[in-house]
Amino acid sequence: MPKESRNMRKIRIKQALLNQLETSGKTDDYWHDLVLDYLAFWEIKEKLKVDIERNGIMTTVQNGSQVFRKRNDALVELPKIHKRMTDVLEVLDIKPVEGEPDGDDY
Repeated sequence: MPKESRNMRKIRIKQALLNQLETSGKTDDYWHDLVLDYLAFWEIKEKLKVDIERNGIMTTVQNGSQVFRKRNDALVELPKIHKRMTDVLEVLDIKPVEGEPDGDDY
């Protein structure tokens, strides 16, 4: 099975969230805006994961004549973004649907 593109995954996630909101009667713009916030966090999470894959857990930094290695900041930010995503889902009162894979290979 070919890997699903990031854009297709995002569309699928958005539709699943909107479907659950509609089912629970949450159709006001406020709820839709929260879904968009969730998707913005999702995009950031995906970019952080790519950064970690590309640069590893340690990065080389050049500051003037100094060259040193330090921890990749993406390692610190990724759990923070994940927590914010979870917070948005709690506000939306979104629960996983039984039988549907979450699509998160993290």
